[in-house]
Amino acid sequence: MRSLSHQAGLLPGLLGVFFLSLVLGATAGPARPWAQARSWAIQLENLDLQALAASPTDLLVTEYSLDGTAGSRFTRTQVQALQRKPDGGRRLVLAWVPVGLAARHRFYWGSDYVEGNPPWVGAAVPGWDGLYRVRYWDPEWIGTLVGSPESWVDQIVEAGFDGVVLDPADACAHFGDQGWKTAEEDMVALIGEVARHTRNGPAGRDFGVFVWRADTLINNPDFLRVVTGVIQDGTWYGLEEAGTPTPTEATETMEAQGRLARQAGVLVLNLDYTEDPEQIRLARARAQASGFLEYAAPEGLDRLTPVR
Repeated sequence: MRSLSHQAGLLPGLLGVFFLSLVLGATAGPARPWAQARSWAIQLENLDLQALAASPTDLLVTEYSLDGTAGSRFTRTQVQALQRKPDGGRRLVLAWVPVGLAARHRFYWGSDYVEGNPPWVGAAVPGWDGLYRVRYWDPEWIGTLVGSPESWVDQIVEAGFDGVVLDPADACAHFGDQGWKTAEEDMVALIGEVARHTRNGPAGRDFGVFVWRADTLINNPDFLRVVTGVIQDGTWYGLEEAGTPTPTEATETMEAQGRLARQAGVLVLNLDYTEDPEQIRLARARAQASGFLEYAAPEGLDRLTPVR
């Protein structure tokens, strides 16, 4: 899966009442113009703050630190610099947070961690050194993400990011295939807990919660009620190999899922892996027809490409 490769590229009952609390308990905060975004970009590796700030895009997805570790995480001043476009306008900046996979280089990893210790550490991912499945419903893992100043998302809020991109990295399908009957329900609960916690705190009720490759989660009304946006990658090009057309059946499925999200008022960011000008032109036209925001990028997401 494409999003799984991004995890390795950087290596050197919750469902209950939280939806109601989002409405009744959310704090006021600065309004973020999500609906006004007309362009977006993403870069997760080989980050250069000046190059990122020079992008003209309305929305940017990136890491929360220069190399993915807590020691080089962005300061509030650095995030504020990213939020200023070259023309002086406001840019929305999202931090990418893989929630379905864990990596040894991340701040939360202990030297004695192995599969099953702590309980949320799942099996190692074949072919990816230092990458592990995550039992994402485990309370300790949820606490690693939200709930204290040391938690990952709380660090992101403190730095002043406008939102997060939560990446399930096919965890629902993986554990569902293994017989975990509430795999999708538990992922929706985790996403909802991130939304509840951030929006009821200093980030404010407009804090963005985006989900990468939501897939069948889009069919869940509770999911659609809580997310700001979704990222679909490889809709038209690059699902199986960069620069090659995506199989028709997969394209039709993602187009339908994206339209369903749009009908629910969810922003759809579409990402194709191609640098071919004609493919980019066609993808932009198809995205515009469906109400998606299109961005074409190199497969490694290691540099920004011109926004045409």
